[in-house]
Amino acid sequence: MKKIWILIILGNLCGQVFAQIFVANCADRLSEARALAARGSFESIEKLLRPCLDNNEYSKEERQEAESLIKEFRQNRDASKSEMPAGVLPNTNRSFIQFENVFDRNAVSLQSLQDARVLFDKGKLSEIPAILHKILKTPGLQKDKKVEIQTLLTETHLFLRQMDSAKIAYLNLWRTDPAFRPSFQAYTPDFIFFTRRFKSFPSIWVAAKGGVNSGFVELKKSYSPVGVEPSYARYSDYRTTQLGASLTWHRASPKIGIGLDFLFSSAVDYQYNTAFSINLPDVEATDGTLLFYEEQKILQLPVYAKWNWGKYDYYDPPEEGTEDFRRKFWRNLTPFFVFGFTFQYMSDANFTDIQRSWRKGDIALPFTGSSDLKQLSLFGVDGVEPLRRRYNLGAMAGIGIKYRLSYKFVLFSEATYTRNLFNWVNEDNRQTDKTINDYTFLQQFYLDDDLIFHNVAARVGLEFPLWYKIIY
Repeated sequence: MKKIWILIILGNLCGQVFAQIFVANCADRLSEARALAARGSFESIEKLLRPCLDNNEYSKEERQEAESLIKEFRQNRDASKSEMPAGVLPNTNRSFIQFENVFDRNAVSLQSLQDARVLFDKGKLSEIPAILHKILKTPGLQKDKKVEIQTLLTETHLFLRQMDSAKIAYLNLWRTDPAFRPSFQAYTPDFIFFTRRFKSFPSIWVAAKGGVNSGFVELKKSYSPVGVEPSYARYSDYRTTQLGASLTWHRASPKIGIGLDFLFSSAVDYQYNTAFSINLPDVEATDGTLLFYEEQKILQLPVYAKWNWGKYDYYDPPEEGTEDFRRKFWRNLTPFFVFGFTFQYMSDANFTDIQRSWRKGDIALPFTGSSDLKQLSLFGVDGVEPLRRRYNLGAMAGIGIKYRLSYKFVLFSEATYTRNLFNWVNEDNRQTDKTINDYTFLQQFYLDDDLIFHNVAARVGLEFPLWYKIIY
């Protein structure tokens, strides 16, 4: 009889233990169902919760929550069926659904990511890194999914107090999306505090730009042949268009950088106009005039230091209609200054549209020299020394302002001033007879003056970062 009572007592105890295990299992099932619902995955919620509901293992509040989740699952299922075309049956074959999404390669990893999220919510953190690293190896994984995975990986290592691994995970996250900024609403304070140790800024910028270039010619020193006395000599201003590109490198700070521009200009075209008196024994004329245009083609390569003034923060998008729209608008504006040198290469130079005349007193005299004076190359032909320098160097300074349109694009405008440091005229060949060859009129009555060019350019452009630097 005693044995029977002992067996009854043991059976009762085992039943209670199994009941408690089942209740605990039901609590886990409800937690897992909450996590799935938060991620929009309702497919397995009813199968997960139905056994516990049928066995009345929930409290009144838990039962209401479970029934609400199942109801939401059924509504989503019915809505998806109603959206399907008539005559088309719902496809419940999971592998076939994934095959239909063949163009979205990361679809195969979504379930694994959801599983990792469930494990995170349950506190089973040690299993998560292996799952996430495997997902990251999936070819064609989209950027937003990479950011989500690397964020979860960082949070997991932080909870496990694996600080070195958390640092590596967050660095990889920032390399995927350098503009990532966690918000207090979506992340824990520990995660926010950890990420504030990192700083990033665009280290390499590339830009396309274009504008206009205006300049004038400075007559540094005047020259004239013996027996010819100029009464005046004038050089006109000129204006060209410019197109180019730039590359800027910020090594240690977003405020200070080094820039290199490639600027291509349309031909510089200025006018030279002079009148002179003649006192030569073998020349009948007493006065003369000369007018021509000089056309030059110059490539400019400015190398400069760039300083961004003021608080240089990351992009803070202003939202229309909000109270801080004006503050954020001004916050995204950044003035900047540049100063440096400009390397210049003159590829070609010509006198064009040459006009000349001479007279004796008030009587015009016919010109007896060469008749073909429409164009004269200042770099001559084979065996002839050029009258212009090929290379020159200029000092440059400028100011501008940029506006950050987004994390990726910056709109800017700039104005620069450049002055040549050296004379454009080849002084060694100023009086050569070979260059102007048979042009007797120029040979006898004209010598190049020393010339310095001054240029003021205004340009607008679009800039975007090519590489970010991350500091920890």
